[in-house]
Amino acid sequence: MNTVGTICILGDWLHGIPDEGIHNLAQNLMDQWGMTYSVKALRIGADLRVNRLFLSWRLRKILRDIRPDVIIYISPSCAKVTALLRAKVLKIDSPRSRVFVIATQPVGYNRFEEKLVHLLAPDGIFIQSPRSKQELKRIPCPVHFLPSGVDTNRFAPVDEPRKRSLRQKYNVDEGVFVVLHVGHINRNRNVQVLGRLAGLEDVRVMLVGSTSTRHDEDLADQLAHAGVLLIREFIPHVEEIYQLADAYLFPVISEDAAIGVPLSVLEAMACNLPVMTTPFGGLPWMFPGENGVFYFRDDTELPGLIADVRRLQESSTRRMVEPYDWRKVAPHVMEMIQTGNSQ
Repeated sequence: MNTVGTICILGDWLHGIPDEGIHNLAQNLMDQWGMTYSVKALRIGADLRVNRLFLSWRLRKILRDIRPDVIIYISPSCAKVTALLRAKVLKIDSPRSRVFVIATQPVGYNRFEEKLVHLLAPDGIFIQSPRSKQELKRIPCPVHFLPSGVDTNRFAPVDEPRKRSLRQKYNVDEGVFVVLHVGHINRNRNVQVLGRLAGLEDVRVMLVGSTSTRHDEDLADQLAHAGVLLIREFIPHVEEIYQLADAYLFPVISEDAAIGVPLSVLEAMACNLPVMTTPFGGLPWMFPGENGVFYFRDDTELPGLIADVRRLQESSTRRMVEPYDWRKVAPHVMEMIQTGNSQ
């Protein structure tokens, strides 16, 4: 087992408002590891400006001053060739360090790139989707599955009086069935389907738009006109929105529209909400379609699926997500880093 004392985490994902999936994932890993290890974060573009390939004398000096045992580069998307080139530069800058790449979206390589990545293999890659696993199966380094995590203390079910109180706070009728989605307001996430559901009898559709990216204003107007309740500002206690809802909907199809294990799905499950979701990324690896998890492939299935959810006598989604509390996920990831075992 490799001894770890100091960890350096790099990425350009730390911005002002923590409602972006990759920021949330990085911050929670740092918070948990910081209780045991010395963790140094380098925010590319904020703490340090470098070129596209991380060629920087200042970065090299920082790494040699820190002397990290482990360097983790969190790619803003996938394990594309540029991400692996950056990891190679980090290895050259800090040869005693073991270098890992976290890539939360699937990757595809052409024939030339397939040959090139063999020369750029870091000490390990963490991925979140079956397609990434398939694409990287020939790369000469361990490829680990990285489950996202959730704070099960913050995201938790509430009793009926608390739920009624939250509905009053956010001006939501008590007698309607609330279907919720949390994420970016853009067509790439297929959220336009929410407008078609807003007309269902006794159903109230809510969309909390992430503030980390610019909204599609035309789409937002269309959804509001259709009857979707939009919340477009940052909600510091977003757990309250989950707690007032009755079901969660994740309609995303495009693999580049979210990280491979969407945090919002885990947050909804921690609040014990039934979840209707496409078989997105790593979700089917983690959760079977039962006990409150409903998978669908076509938007036309949704009205019937909502009816099935409303007939559901009991949801067990919180029990299903409890193994993925950040307090369990972070040590699990560190164990894979230390042992090199692919899991």
